[in-house]
Amino acid sequence: MDIRIESKEAITGFLDLTGIGQIRLDFLITYESDAFYIRCLDFGIMSCGETIEECKENIKEAIEIYLEDLPEGQSIFKPSPPEYRRMFLKRRRDFAHCQLG
Repeated sequence: MDIRIESKEAITGFLDLTGIGQIRLDFLITYESDAFYIRCLDFGIMSCGETIEECKENIKEAIEIYLEDLPEGQSIFKPSPPEYRRMFLKRRRDFAHCQLG
């Protein structure tokens, strides 16, 4: 079974972490298997929803749970597989090209 993954949005956000400060996070939103998925490319976590807005809300909760459950001393960064980073960068380039074009 071949699942088609369609890139929808590439988003950069910022998160304030106590003791660390503000960090930049990249997110990729895709549509696959009749649902929207959002991946935090820096933490290697994902969430889903019926709409893009629902995905954005769900990933906030997923990040909170991820950070709460992270063992002390362990790095918070666990990058997603490289194919998602490539999709993110392509989406960013395509968007920039459309804005300049």
